[in-house]
Amino acid sequence: MLVVPFVLQALAVVGLAGYLSFCNGQQVVVSLASQLAAEVGSRIEQNLANDLRTPAEITRSNAAAIRLGILDWRNQPSLERYFGQQLRIFDNVSSVAIADERQNFLAVKQRSNGSIVIRAQDRATHDNLNQYLADDDGARGKFLGKSGFNAHNDPADNSWYLATKVAQQPIWRLVVSHAEEKNPTLTAVNFQPFFDRANTFQGVLASSVSLAQLHSFLKSLKIGKTGQAFIVERNGLLIANSNGGSPFRHLGSTDSTRSDLSSNGTQRRLPANSSRDFVTQQAAAFLIERFGSFDRIHERQQLSFEVDRQRYFINVEPIGLDQNLDWLAVVVMPEADFLDAIQGNNRFTLLLCAGALTVAIAVGWLTSSWIARPILQLSRVSRAL
Repeated sequence: MLVVPFVLQALAVVGLAGYLSFCNGQQVVVSLASQLAAEVGSRIEQNLANDLRTPAEITRSNAAAIRLGILDWRNQPSLERYFGQQLRIFDNVSSVAIADERQNFLAVKQRSNGSIVIRAQDRATHDNLNQYLADDDGARGKFLGKSGFNAHNDPADNSWYLATKVAQQPIWRLVVSHAEEKNPTLTAVNFQPFFDRANTFQGVLASSVSLAQLHSFLKSLKIGKTGQAFIVERNGLLIANSNGGSPFRHLGSTDSTRSDLSSNGTQRRLPANSSRDFVTQQAAAFLIERFGSFDRIHERQQLSFEVDRQRYFINVEPIGLDQNLDWLAVVVMPEADFLDAIQGNNRFTLLLCAGALTVAIAVGWLTSSWIARPILQLSRVSRAL
């Protein structure tokens, strides 16, 4: 009768302490995951803004120079050398281009080996797109070939030239680059309309940056132990990810779907929920199931989902809004990355609780024995009497 109340009190206190410790550990895990995911999302947003700032500044400054009459956009040889110098100054920029209302087109592109290629289309080329290797002064050198590419109707069903002319403001487009034929990359292109001094529309300026460096940045991120991040368009197509996988997949000869083909017809943009990476695939599938489509995610969401009894924390937020891009950055982290330390603390707490319970039982037994001893002596004496 004396030992049991001691044990019950100790058991209640120890159990409550252990339960509160476990609940606090779970809250700490959720809080840490949320803070880390938000920080990673902010870093992705900042890096994207830095990558896209230079192309936007180049097209904006070129448009201003043309409007003020400082840059003669009709002088193609002068433009070739000027664009070439811009590429040498801003080494992260892939290309600078101009297309005008007279169906002329000029693009100066920098290859991965540092060489510069000039692509020109005008009446003198009979509407063919001629390509030249630029010399050290930025002028046309070796002739590399020609094609029937029409820059003013690219792509045929959604021309960037017409879209920019209608918008009358800068727009961004994603373009597939085949600088390396077997390794296509995504390129973000900023298109800027330009006007003469009379404020008459004369054409479109363009400048691009390869998203391969965004891909490299995501790979360099340390997201817990095994966390991952990826960037996706609103249509669900993958832009870049941290697992090193390509955002393209190779088409077999029997695949006839053409809606998202790259320009050489052998590669297709990869939807995030079809990614070869298991975590990326499951995270994208969860978001589509939860919201219906990526278009319905308008603000930061911090959620969790389970796959094969493994819990994952997911943070998704719109990025690039200031550039009118409206992409989504998704950060995924397994709960197991945070549980090692928490589980260690829980084991330590459990051992302390077991020790406290043992001590409580021993103290209760000794206390009851100390109290009961004189009572038992009195009982024996009374029976003897």
